[in-house]
Amino acid sequence: MFAPAFKQRRWDGRRHFFIDKSSSFPIGLLDMVLEALKKANPKGRVVVQDERVRPPHGEHGFDLIGIEFGKGKYDYQMGGAEALVKHGRGILKIATNGGKTEVAAAVTKHLALPTLFLVERIQLVTQTRKRFAERLGIDITDIGMIGDSKCTVGKWITVATPTSLKNRLAEPEVQEGLARWQLVWSDECHHTSSDTHYEILTKVQAYFRFAMSGTPLDRDDGSDMRLIAMTGPIRYEVSNRLLVERGISVEPKLEMIRIKEPKLADQLTWATVNKLGVTENEQLNNTVANRAVAHANDGKQVVVMVEKIKHGKAIQKLIKEHRCNFKMAYITGSDDLDKREAVLEDFVAGRIKCIIATTILDEGIDIPNIEVLILAAGGKSKIRLLQRVGRGLRTGENKDHLHVIDFAIFSHRWLLKHSMQRLKAYKVEDCFKISAP
Repeated sequence: MFAPAFKQRRWDGRRHFFIDKSSSFPIGLLDMVLEALKKANPKGRVVVQDERVRPPHGEHGFDLIGIEFGKGKYDYQMGGAEALVKHGRGILKIATNGGKTEVAAAVTKHLALPTLFLVERIQLVTQTRKRFAERLGIDITDIGMIGDSKCTVGKWITVATPTSLKNRLAEPEVQEGLARWQLVWSDECHHTSSDTHYEILTKVQAYFRFAMSGTPLDRDDGSDMRLIAMTGPIRYEVSNRLLVERGISVEPKLEMIRIKEPKLADQLTWATVNKLGVTENEQLNNTVANRAVAHANDGKQVVVMVEKIKHGKAIQKLIKEHRCNFKMAYITGSDDLDKREAVLEDFVAGRIKCIIATTILDEGIDIPNIEVLILAAGGKSKIRLLQRVGRGLRTGENKDHLHVIDFAIFSHRWLLKHSMQRLKAYKVEDCFKISAP
């Protein structure tokens, strides 16, 4: 649906970052503006005068408790930390499993400034607070928390979800935080283009602004510029290939299975194509269930990822129809946090062999013992794809690779196009051993 302003020709359908009234634009876009000016007039001369005041900050080093930060096979972490401090703003692009939170903790310790750390999911608030407390040697109760009906602003560090923070903006303690925070982190920053996340970052006036993700600038809807506007460009990058080569991540082996039925008419709507070609596709769902049962019966730890709750229920029903010698669970965003954590605990312990999950496992969840990852949702998003695969790349006991099962769906030209886009994304990562149609 088009916005009313667009239909009434009061908006041209584009996002604009230049503010006519103040003749200004977000500082994160400065490099892009300079590049455009140079291209428009190669002989021109542009003088940039930075009148911002860089706040006085500590020089406390990057050492952390419990690990040798930035040493050995993790030496790239030091390079990332130093690059961020040098530039003051920017994106840290480190593939999943590369230790982004450790880099954030080290930089936060080094600068010793009032800090806001934004995460997208409430379970990540708790997880991040624990990690910072452990690495920095501080009491977890001293780290503020905004989310899960709680609102406390820490003297040094506060961890929050953008939605919870937005809902608390009117509270005096939060208003004080907005004025005091001089360092802001945006974790899994590919979400920054959302209106809520973007609004929060515009209200925080912190000089030091950093973002982290393994897939920060791979949106195909033009939202990348929104992220760059708030934080600046990529300052440091670590690939999946490097992590695999160093033994930090296991090698992913991709099996792409052909799904040829049903044949769908070209003129169908996308909703119908996705319904008949993916969520209610009997050939696809039976193949997913058969492979999940075979690997789980063989003793493997299996995760099946879907997009729609109904799709997961259909696959769950098909799995139950088999003779299974393993325990299975299905978790969705509608389940309470205690249930989800109990299921994941049982999976990590091996008591549950197969999990079917919706997008709640897309990112930020540490499950080291996934051995087989079955991607049943289709889709074309590179970000979502690599985030999902990242769940299984962590090393585990007696685990030397991750078996990824995806599907080339020939039912409709759109589904086939999306399948080929996913295959291309795998190839670009340059670390997958691929068996494809």
